[in-house]
Amino acid sequence: MANDSDNDTAFDHDAPPSKSQIKREMQELQALGERIIALDPAVRARLPLSEEMLAAVEETGRIRSHEGRRRHMQYVGKVMRREDLPAIQAAFDAMEQEAVRRAQAVHRL
Repeated sequence: MANDSDNDTAFDHDAPPSKSQIKREMQELQALGERIIALDPAVRARLPLSEEMLAAVEETGRIRSHEGRRRHMQYVGKVMRREDLPAIQAAFDAMEQEAVRRAQAVHRL
């Protein structure tokens, strides 16, 4: 019996991610894409983004239809899969830390 449970756990580790897990990951990438789109262009320029991602972000401003924007955000999520996510997240974290330091400096005055 112990052997059977060992085989089951070994199989679980080799299994591909579930469809729900893939959807959650895509939604996280879309949310990160929305955060990038919401940034001021000068701040966005400090992020390590590819030309394809910058073009997708720029194109978002021209889309007026709700459904078109929804589909475009899915495309942004797809493009985000090819981006250097740890570097982008590190840049976001650095910008947030900078904002916190500035806010603390203002409160000290």
